[in-house]
Amino acid sequence: MHRATAAFSPDEIEIVINTHLHWDHVGGNKLFKKARFYMQKEDIHLALTAPKYAPHFFDEMRSCITEVADRTTVLDGDAKIVDGVEVWKVGGHTPGSQVVAVKTDKGIAVITGDVICKYDNWNYDWPGPAGNIWNIGELVTAHRVIRQRGDFIIPGHDWMLWEKYPDGTIA
Repeated sequence: MHRATAAFSPDEIEIVINTHLHWDHVGGNKLFKKARFYMQKEDIHLALTAPKYAPHFFDEMRSCITEVADRTTVLDGDAKIVDGVEVWKVGGHTPGSQVVAVKTDKGIAVITGDVICKYDNWNYDWPGPAGNIWNIGELVTAHRVIRQRGDFIIPGHDWMLWEKYPDGTIA
């Protein structure tokens, strides 16, 4: 197994983009004491109220949103974050799922969060993560948008990433 190393601390991170507000994507928010956060508004009410019909939004994770609220920019759709970095709201996995598009020397890298969990989802055009789909139509459309606008993807939950980029350098 490969292990990523970083030459910086959480206090040096200035921007955190939550691709969606499930527990495994917001659980570390409080570590970034100086960062500005970017979240889609459609996920916020689910993260704060955690209805039973919405899997992976847990009441126990509410503080991961509320404790950074004063440093959060609430988005409603696509947005430019800084030069060369934008988010595209695509929905599908959650109502407010967004992907992060980063301009690199190799083209547009798309950090997909859970919209595309694994390279198999991308290679075989299988929407999902299995069993955790908010809106299948939005996921199908998200795949199409990412194929049209992006040059390569970084899936949200695939260890194959370390085989493709063993030194951790993607762009």
